[in-house]
This record gives sequence, structure tokens and C-alpha cells, in this order.
Amino acid sequence: MSSKKARDVQRIPEVLVSGAALTSLVLIGLLAILELGPPQIMIYTGATPFNTGLLGASDLYAETKALYPRTIVVTSWSRAYNMITGCSTAVLVVISPEIPYTTSDAASIWDALSQCQRRGFIVADESGNANTLLYFIGSYVRVDATRVLDTQTRLPYPIAVFNTSWGYGGELVLDIASSLSILGGSDHEVMLSGVVPSGYITNQSGSVSERIYLDVAIAYEERFGNTSVFVVGDGSIFLNQVLRSQYRDRYLSLYKGILDHMCGMNTECLVIFDGSRYIGGDPVSIIARGVNPSLLVTPEFIAAAIARIIHPATWLPPAVSWADSLISRLVSISNLSRVLVISTSVLIVSLVLLSRAPPRRSDSLIDVDRDVSNMVAIGRVDRSVGVGRRVFIELYRSIDETIYREAGVRLGDSGCAEKLVDRGVDIDLAREFCTYMNRMARRAMLRSIYPPIVRWGRAIERALELYSRIR
Repeated sequence: MSSKKARDVQRIPEVLVSGAALTSLVLIGLLAILELGPPQIMIYTGATPFNTGLLGASDLYAETKALYPRTIVVTSWSRAYNMITGCSTAVLVVISPEIPYTTSDAASIWDALSQCQRRGFIVADESGNANTLLYFIGSYVRVDATRVLDTQTRLPYPIAVFNTSWGYGGELVLDIASSLSILGGSDHEVMLSGVVPSGYITNQSGSVSERIYLDVAIAYEERFGNTSVFVVGDGSIFLNQVLRSQYRDRYLSLYKGILDHMCGMNTECLVIFDGSRYIGGDPVSIIARGVNPSLLVTPEFIAAAIARIIHPATWLPPAVSWADSLISRLVSISNLSRVLVISTSVLIVSLVLLSRAPPRRSDSLIDVDRDVSNMVAIGRVDRSVGVGRRVFIELYRSIDETIYREAGVRLGDSGCAEKLVDRGVDIDLAREFCTYMNRMARRAMLRSIYPPIVRWGRAIERALELYSRIR
């Protein structure tokens, strides 16, 4: 045994130990990943600044941040107290909350904002989920949670006329808006800032009353103490789908007017977007809720979905279950079927192993010209594992050059066999030679998968045999 072979034999235990250790580490890591589960990426589909889709408020947040740099998003009011300190004016923005405010929530918000000298509240809500907050801060305005329909089309897109205390005036089309009402005494300064001149008012289920209501209140401005409140019965007029439309300037003008009025045009004004009242979830739970798929085409949702799909916790347990079910079925089949399945599996594995095994060397000299002789090293072809395919490619190119010099045709030409026949080669031999060389060359160059299993040592021997007969 040569010294090289001896060293290889000595390295076998080391390789086995290293492979076993690596396999163990991979299994431990895989089990740890499965235990942790897929990444919990929270995705929102409501009117939150975290939603960049059509029904999100990310564009409104960006516009506000450009006007007032001290704009933040609060997702937990229990931890927001220390974030709001030493401010002269703070304005809270609430857009279409999906989760109703509780008394505890409202108390936390009021405690945090009470640290500021002046407070402002911009509430755009059509569901009534903000009513508890309005009640706790002392506002007399309430959202009726109704639907205002256009009198002509009976659709929830009425035209509202706005006329504010700071001089803004104009008409805006609403989208699923609610009427507003006033409860309480007259000690507050309350101004009607927006009305629908005429419209049907329905409940949220959509039952239509035949009565037409005139001057349906849709926006109120309210002042009491150091607090200002502006309530609009429609949060959709500030969503991304509106701010990305050709009418964005009309709606943005109303919002900027409200914000500037409450902040007093002071760029140090602290603007807070409430991000705590929205329903989030992973991609699976969002789809299970029946959300419109067209609203899910956002970078955040796509990234979260891909992360969920490729995580082993998603696909490995079903794969193991499927394999277990398959094995159970194989065990329950008849003995004859079992023998056939096992025999076929052993045959496939054997063919794969044989295709990767190094072929036996041939010491017989091969009568080839100088180009081929240089490549096959004095008639002995090196067909060890990993080089057989490359050796065949070089052999093909060398034989191709030789045939071209002597017969004026390339192996890949359509008239290869006919040219060889003209030089005195048997027609069957010429066709077999050209066909075999081209088929195996395409396989060697990975341009074809046929034949699927190749022993390149045998392929080289066959090519040299046919070449020798041609010569």
C-alpha cells in the first residue's frame, strides 16, 4: 500500500467523526429552530402608520413628520408617560381605530398628555370605537356609528361641505362616513365644521330609512380649557388610498389646516399617532380573517409571508407526518408489493452509487493520434471521481478537431455521418459514432439530462473504441 493510500485510510475515522459531529450540530440547531417556531412578524391591515397598503396611514404619518419633526407613534400607552415630558403642545391623532378604547386606555392617554400645557385631539372615526376616549377627555362630541348615504345613488359616498374656524372651506367626497352628535351642556365652545347637506342615515347593517336628513353633522370643532378637539365622522379620507389619488391635495389641505390650527404653527409641537388600537397578526391569521387579498400586496406582508413559508416549523412537521403516513402504508401493503418497493429502491440507490464510484483503470494502450495521446496520458485515461465528465469534454474536443482536419466536418454538424461515409467508413458505424459522441457531449456539458446516470469511465472507453474503429 502506498503512503498516500495509507494516509487516506488513517483519515477515514477522522472524517466519520467530523461528519457525525456536524450532523449532530445541524440536528440540534434544527430542533432549536422548531422549538422557537416561525418568526412572529406583526402585520397590520388597518389605518395604522405601520400599514403601507391602501388602507394604511403611513403616508399621513410621513406628511405629518415632514411638517412637525417631533412626530411619533405610540403602541403602548402604559409605557408612553416618560416619552411625553416637557412639551408645550401635544396633539393626538386617531384614525379609524379597530379596537374600542377602554376607560383604562383613555386614562393612560390623558395622564400622558396632561404633562403638556396645551392638548389637541384629532379624531377621525366612523365606528364609534373612539367614543370612550372622547367621553374621558371631557368632549361632548360622539360618533353615532351610522352610515350616511348619498340621496341620489344610495351609496356611502356623500359629498360633505366643510367650513372651519380658521377659514378652510370646500367640498369633499366621503367614504363610509358616520354622523356625529352633541351630548352635554353648553359650557364648551362647539362649532359645526362639516355637514352633508342631505343624505339618508342608516345603521351599520345597511337598512335604509326612506327619510332624508338635512345638514347631517359630519365634523365638529370643540374647545374647553386647554384642550381642543376636532372630530370627523370618516377616517377613510386620510388613508393612503386617498393621499395617493389625484385628489390628495384637497384632503391633505383639510388635515394640515386642522393640525396647524391645533399646533399653532409651532414646529416644536409634539404630534402623536395612536398605534395601539389596531388588529395585527401573522400572514396566516390575516388571511384567515378574510382580508381582501388586493390589500395585502405590501412589502411587509410579502416579506413576512416568505419568512413564514421557508421556516422549518412550517414545512418540516407536515413533511414528517407525510413520511410517517407513507411508511405506515408501505408496512400495511402485501408482501409482494413490499418486495417490489424495496427492490426498486435498492436498485435506484445502487445505480446512483455506481455512477459516482471510480471506474476500473484500463492499462491497454489506445491507438490515437498525438492530440488525443497528450490528453489521455500515453493511452491511459484518468477517470477518477470528479474529473470523468471534464475528461470526456476534452476528449470530444480533441477528436472533433482531428475529424475536422481529416474529413472537413464537425461532430456536431448534421452531415457528420455522411462525410465519414464518403471517407470509407461503414454507414452504421459512422451514425453510431456521431450520435453517441454528441449525446454524451451534451450530457457532459450539462445541456441534457439524458442519460440520467452515467459512468464516465465507461463512456470514455466507448468513445475511444468507436474512434479507434473510425480511424
